[in-house]
Amino acid sequence: MQLLLWNAKSELFIQAVHLRAERQPLLNTKNSSSRLGTKLKEKVFKAINDRKPAIVRLITDYNERYSEYRLKFPNQLSSDDDEEGLLSYAKLSNMSLDDAFWNDGLFYHCNAPWAIDPKVREGISYIHAINRTREEFELIAQELARAMGWAMDLHSVDLLERGDSDVPVNDVDRVQLPNLKRIEKTWVIMKELCMRLASHRELVTEWSDNFLWVWDHCHPKENENQAFIDSWRKLIQHIRQTNVADLVDIDDADDALEDAVLEEVIEDGEEAEDNWMSDNDSNPDPAES
Repeated sequence: MQLLLWNAKSELFIQAVHLRAERQPLLNTKNSSSRLGTKLKEKVFKAINDRKPAIVRLITDYNERYSEYRLKFPNQLSSDDDEEGLLSYAKLSNMSLDDAFWNDGLFYHCNAPWAIDPKVREGISYIHAINRTREEFELIAQELARAMGWAMDLHSVDLLERGDSDVPVNDVDRVQLPNLKRIEKTWVIMKELCMRLASHRELVTEWSDNFLWVWDHCHPKENENQAFIDSWRKLIQHIRQTNVADLVDIDDADDALEDAVLEEVIEDGEEAEDNWMSDNDSNPDPAES
C-alpha cells in the first residue's frame, strides 16, 4: 500500500514538473516588465489545458491511495494540509517543486523529525535559504571590490595629473587626427582625457555612498581589508578637494588649439596668395604686350 502511494505521488511530481515548465513564461511576465504576445499566450494556455485531464486523473488516484493509507495507518502520516491531506488541481498548480509535500520521509522508512515533520523540513529550507543569501552577499562583496579597484585604477592617470607633456613621439603620432599638427593633436588628446577624467570622477562620486553602504552590509568583517577601504575614502576626498580644471585649463587648451588652427589657415592663405602672385608675374596678360 505504501508503494502504491509512493508511485502515485511520483507520477504526480512528473506532471507537476511539466506543468511548471509550461507555466513558466506566464510566471516570468509577473516578475519582469516583459510581456507575452497573444499567440504565445494561446499556446501556453492550450498546453496547460491539454495536460489538465491527465493531472486531475492522477490527483484522483493519489487521493484514493492517500485516504486508504490514512485509514489503515493513521499515525504514520504527518501533514498540515487542509482537507486531511487531500490534493486538488488548484493546490498542485500553485505548489512549488521544492515544497515539503514532495519530500516525505515516510517512503524511506525514516521516522526522524527532519524526514516526517513538516515544520522541521520547513526550518531546514529556511536555513539553506539563509546560507544561499550569505553566499550571494559574498559574491556581491567580491564584485564590489573589483568595481572599486577598477575605479581607483582608472583615476590614476599619472601623465595627466603631472601635466607632463614629454611623452614618446609615437604615442601622439599614432593617433589618427587628419589635418592636425603634432601640437594640435596633443591639445586635443589632453582635452579628451580631461573630459573622460571629469566624467569618471562624477561617476565615482555618485557611487561612493552606495559603495560604502554595500561594503558595510555585505563584506565579511573578518575579511575586511581596511587599507583598501581607506584608499577608497582617500580617493573620494581627493576628488572633492580638487578639480579637473586645476590639472589642465581646458579653456586654455581650446584657445591654444584655435590659435594653432587659425595660424595654419593664415599661413596657408598667405602661401596661396604668394603662389598666385608668382603665377601672375610669370604669365603676363597678353593684352598688355
